[in-house]
Amino acid sequence: MTRANKTRGESGIVLDGVSYVLRPSFEALEAIEDETGKGLGRLLAEATRGDLTVKATATVITECIRAQGRATGDDGMAKVNTDKIGKLMMTMDGGYVAALGIIIDLISTALTGGYSVEGEVVAPTGTAKKAPAGA
Repeated sequence: MTRANKTRGESGIVLDGVSYVLRPSFEALEAIEDETGKGLGRLLAEATRGDLTVKATATVITECIRAQGRATGDDGMAKVNTDKIGKLMMTMDGGYVAALGIIIDLISTALTGGYSVEGEVVAPTGTAKKAPAGA
């Protein structure tokens, strides 16, 4: 099993004895916002307060596992089921509270930047760039 690459913003989680890499790709983050109907900032705030729903927590984990599956060509991971992931999350060591900690770290990293849309680390340039016109 591949290990989480922290420089890419990835985290790891163990569900039912199986290690998964959570890859916060741009597509995964979009899917998370679409599925939950909430922006990443709101999800982070709710997770930090302990108010994130079990379903939303499972959605974040599921979409990041799916992103890792797509990136590595693992069809099984690319098609994991949110309900199954949610049930496994509740029975993992530390349960929902441990999952929240992982989610907080994952979303915080995604929001603070330093990674490309493909999830690759971007070297700091030391200078700010202007956004292109119309961006």
